[in-house]
Amino acid sequence: MQIIQRTSTQLKLKILPLLIWMIGGIIMSIGVRQSQQIGRYRVICDRLPDSGHCEISQSSFWQTYRQTFPLKDLQGAEVVLHNSRNPNTAYKVVLLLPGKLIPLHDFLSSDRPAHQKQADLINQFVQDSTQSKLAISRNMLGLMITPFLLVCGTGLLTIACFGQIIILKLDKPSNQFILTWRGILGTKRIEHPLRNIARSYVEPSISRRIGRQTYVIKVMLTSGETFAVTPYKSSGYEEKLRTTQEIHSFLGIEPTETT
Repeated sequence: MQIIQRTSTQLKLKILPLLIWMIGGIIMSIGVRQSQQIGRYRVICDRLPDSGHCEISQSSFWQTYRQTFPLKDLQGAEVVLHNSRNPNTAYKVVLLLPGKLIPLHDFLSSDRPAHQKQADLINQFVQDSTQSKLAISRNMLGLMITPFLLVCGTGLLTIACFGQIIILKLDKPSNQFILTWRGILGTKRIEHPLRNIARSYVEPSISRRIGRQTYVIKVMLTSGETFAVTPYKSSGYEEKLRTTQEIHSFLGIEPTETT
């Protein structure tokens, strides 16, 4: 909670959903990182009369990486098992060069037969000097779009639904209680006369998802109707309690901790 203005006639508070922004940003960054590992890859090797070379290119939405090396350095290819907790989804093809391995692609998958087929084609080219050219390519952009949109969309939806900036304004001269939510989806306002505000309180609940107690600030009207100040429940009881205390102090209402 941030106190923007506090006088004898006006109280203005702002609540910034920093935790929601951080969670949404982390989810979106995971999607971006995944998209960098899946894209389009290609290996082309030309066997010329006196020399030859190979070029590996990997492309994603964000960048294109190319690497060239002499054909004589290519010793073959093999399918390797990446060090993963789930070995069934961790296969990829690597090219064998003197003293190093070059991955044909960055993504991992459980399709070992497809990887082995590519490795066999490379090994046949290395062993058969009559083959003049090797070209292997695969476009994974279609596969990349779905998880990218799903993960990034989840992060963006989290920010859109729960990441609103909340401004609470109590104004005695105009006798108005104004609650404003500003977010990606637009602005929402709740207005009531100050005389209709009975009290504000912190309502606790047990979150089944995280297995601990969470809280939300609520306002009760003299009619008995209640509404939440924030669109979500979260931890941080003390800060929410201070917000209700500021409201009660301004209105001259006896403070109430929880329901």
